Amino acid sequence: LLVSTDRVPEVTSEALLDFSPEYIYLAGGEKAISVQVASELAELTGVAKDRLIRFDGADRYETSALIAELFYPRSERIYLATGTDFADPLATGALAAVHHSGLLLISPRGLEPDCRTENYLRSSCKAADVIISGSEELISEETVDRIKTLIK
Repeated sequence: LLVSTDRVPEVTSEALLDFSPEYIYLAGGEKAISVQVASELAELTGVAKDRLIRFDGADRYETSALIAELFYPRSERIYLATGTDFADPLATGALAAVHHSGLLLISPRGLEPDCRTENYLRSSCKAADVIISGSEELISEETVDRIKTLIK
């Protein structure tokens, strides 16, 4: 469900009330989702603050790896999307969730050596399938080849 930095949309509030979650997971630091919004989500749902889990990487790429590490430590399929636009990760994230698979955001520069994403791929992810969302201009063939090498 989506929120903005400083407010919870009504449709999100309604969905959360319908779901009655035991935990709330926040994808992003306080610049992405303010403390005020996090508190509002906890208050709205009755979720205790210690069950409000924030994934706060150095950037969106590290944040996506943190999420994959927790929820998909041994994923058989991994989805890749660019971290530079909104549409590809949004659509791909829904597909990844249906398949109980992780979504990693990839920089146009590829993977930095020893970055969190690379470490996750090397040590945890054993995906037989790598699904790429977007064009080669967004995620280069070189990056895809490197990722496939890391997960073998």
